Amino acid sequence: MFITARNLLFRPPARSSPQPGVGGGQKRVLARLPSLLPIAIAFSPAIVLAILIGKNGVNIPVYDGWERTALFDGPITFAELYAPHIDHRMVFPRLLMIALGHLGDGDLRWEMMASFGFGVAAAIGIWKLARATLGENTWGPGAAFLCNLWIFSPMQYDNWLWAYQTAFLMPMACLVWALWATIQPWAWWKKWLLAGALAIVGTHSFSHGLFIWPAVFFLALLLPGFGKKPAFLAAFAALTAAILIPYFTVEYTPDSDFSYVPRGTEDTPLVWNLKRFLGLDVDDGGREVATAADLREFFLTTLSGPAVRQFAIDPFPPGKTVGALMLAGFVAFGGWAIFVAWKRRDHETWVKALPWLALGGAVVAIAIGFSLGRVGILAQARATVPRILSVTLYLPVAFLALGVLFCRGKKWTERLPSWSGVAVFAVLITLQIQPWIYGARLMELWRISREQAQAQVQFIAHFTPEPIRILAHLPPSVQKYAPILDERGWLDPPLVKSLNLEDFKHTNTPLPPSKGILNSVTLGEAEGTWELSGTTLFHSSSRPADAVVLTMEHPGLKSPRIIALADFAGTQLPTRHRIDIQFTVLWEQKSLETGTWSNWREVLDFSQIPDFPATGQPMKIRAWAYLTEKNKFYPLANFAEVGADGSVRLVEESD
Repeated sequence: MFITARNLLFRPPARSSPQPGVGGGQKRVLARLPSLLPIAIAFSPAIVLAILIGKNGVNIPVYDGWERTALFDGPITFAELYAPHIDHRMVFPRLLMIALGHLGDGDLRWEMMASFGFGVAAAIGIWKLARATLGENTWGPGAAFLCNLWIFSPMQYDNWLWAYQTAFLMPMACLVWALWATIQPWAWWKKWLLAGALAIVGTHSFSHGLFIWPAVFFLALLLPGFGKKPAFLAAFAALTAAILIPYFTVEYTPDSDFSYVPRGTEDTPLVWNLKRFLGLDVDDGGREVATAADLREFFLTTLSGPAVRQFAIDPFPPGKTVGALMLAGFVAFGGWAIFVAWKRRDHETWVKALPWLALGGAVVAIAIGFSLGRVGILAQARATVPRILSVTLYLPVAFLALGVLFCRGKKWTERLPSWSGVAVFAVLITLQIQPWIYGARLMELWRISREQAQAQVQFIAHFTPEPIRILAHLPPSVQKYAPILDERGWLDPPLVKSLNLEDFKHTNTPLPPSKGILNSVTLGEAEGTWELSGTTLFHSSSRPADAVVLTMEHPGLKSPRIIALADFAGTQLPTRHRIDIQFTVLWEQKSLETGTWSNWREVLDFSQIPDFPATGQPMKIRAWAYLTEKNKFYPLANFAEVGADGSVRLVEESD
């Protein structure tokens, strides 16, 4: 008899005889607790991640997050929702941003928890898909726990703490559930409705959602025993065309100041690179042209996923090799599944392997899309940026499921010790300890750098902070959008209105010299300027102040006046060495001298300072360190005294 997907995937469980003396809802719940405990342990990584998000989430926009402010500035049209953001039409993330913005009064931590929710949705989808294809006994808590260590890893710190990344996480959750819906024993139109809806949401979240369509189509096409398959395929193909034709043909003028569209061309990066690699004539638009070797290297490195993150080393050098091994292993298992299906007529294995082949195949296709869209824009090392893990982690998930399926029922596995499977999972799980510790540290660094951004942004109406990696956007855009958020009461903290120090929380007790000191005051290169430099430290050598302001004091002022916001002068590492810390100037490098990340400098042009004293009057220039978590200014251990004759000397506070 022909074996169908329905009777292979959804065999009814054997009925157990009722236990005498057990009755009532409460007793039934208590009786199920022992069976629920392994499930709770399997999903425990989600609990740890939720705690880390709550601890390190900071309510301040990052990069593209500033531009979202326009969504709240009056009624929004469908054209504005549908407008592309680089290669992406982010309709549903924008709707989510609007809803959560109003519900949470603009607090971006609501969106961070939404991102966490999409991670939970994907993890539950993997659990359901595995139970449907591999069975409860085969796909146990150990395998689920390992997958959840990948899904909820803090190595994805920028996905969890960058509110805008809801768009990046939505498509993979949609993909997993669309695959699950496709194998359900439902009427074809019900599967079409749910899988199609999930594909629409994923597609209009981020561009990798485009690959949900072929994944679902080929899964349905190749799945044996699919009821009324032609009707499903025809309807799904029609829906695909109806969604994708306007996606690529409607006016594609990106709405982002951070658009990577090359100058002189209207093509998106992905389309531009695809045309070039197909041999079509394209205008380079003044952009860097990537070679086929660059594309291959970027693609393989992207596929390295969690495997290349096992150890605290630069992930780029081994990335290509690890990615090639991951791809080869997946192709090998895929070839095995095809072999047993068509040569041995093992339809049962084929039915169970097919959803995982669709999942892994979609990841490989997305990696190609990533490479086409980014290889000519960003440094090659960006193939391993942490947020890409939210996609590539599903390749080892598919690899693991296919491996479990491959090993199940084999005679050689019966000769192995009973504890061998446990030992394999124990090793794989143990390997995740280092990435979790490292990722938790990255989340802490994110918090520190975003607190720096909060401190800097509150002065944006008066001063322009540099470098932009502290603001995590272009200063003109922050100057444009911050007042809009401030007017709505959504900027945390609000913009500074007064520059009088007495209007701020501060102490007159100076920091010890080891924590903050003004090192030098020298004549600047331009006439009438002075250059001040110093160091500020809180807690440790890797924790500078969130901001350093300079104040002016002279007899004509009732209160010290803030006259400048100093620039941090920490060493900027090359791109490949800062892929994990791209939003901060902080890093712990033993090769650098102690305190290098806490150095600051500022050049003062006295002629541009309001209320600057007339010639012949003494004045004090004092530096203050600001700590966001206490919303307080601390004076440094010394200050600069400008004499009536124009001389400058450094004076200790105790003098």
